[in-house]
Amino acid sequence: RQAAANEKALESIVSKMSCDARRTILRGKVTGSFLSVLPSTVNGTELSKTEFRDALLLRYSRSPVDLQSHCDGCGKAFSVRHGLGCHTGGLVIGRHDDIRDELVYLASRAFKPSAVRDEPLINPSRPAEPLPVLEAPVCLQKVDGEDKGDVLVHGFWVPGTDCIFDVAVIDTDAKSYLSTDPAKVLHNHEKRKNKHYKVLCEAQRKHFTPVVVSTDGMLGREAASV
Repeated sequence: RQAAANEKALESIVSKMSCDARRTILRGKVTGSFLSVLPSTVNGTELSKTEFRDALLLRYSRSPVDLQSHCDGCGKAFSVRHGLGCHTGGLVIGRHDDIRDELVYLASRAFKPSAVRDEPLINPSRPAEPLPVLEAPVCLQKVDGEDKGDVLVHGFWVPGTDCIFDVAVIDTDAKSYLSTDPAKVLHNHEKRKNKHYKVLCEAQRKHFTPVVVSTDGMLGREAASV
């Protein structure tokens, strides 16, 4: 009964908020693990007072103080929303690489370091050539031989079998996603990655797992199973 009362009170509060704030607050029910993790310098879970303060502000849909006035990459006026979507300044790539490096580190601790490597080729064979034209034009589907995953772990799901992980960090509050539930946004990206890469990996007797997360730490279904 108390949980139902709390949920009703939350719905009453967020109904008066803007769309962005409402989505952020509701995602807070499944994010915010940093609040309960034991701080450890060895494990990299220690936050400075500035990092902790800014994380709390973002969790409650508030902008951190002392933001720079302009973006270092493109020169436009800087804001949290701009930083999450600007592909020039390096923040988008940086957040992706941080998760990739953490996966490599954790996998190296759980398995032998020799069983883990980064940026594995998803399709190491050369692209298929078009078939000769007969009565009707027919060709094989061409696949980019340079497609790469982010992490390969030998024996992750099944002993003796490689698994390729591909990371994606999604801003679920981007303008094009505002009409879609955040969990659905992550699920759609998982489906898209599986459609592109899973068949190619299975043809090489490998597993494929997309690791899709939101910018505030909400995990996709397959990422939560890792």
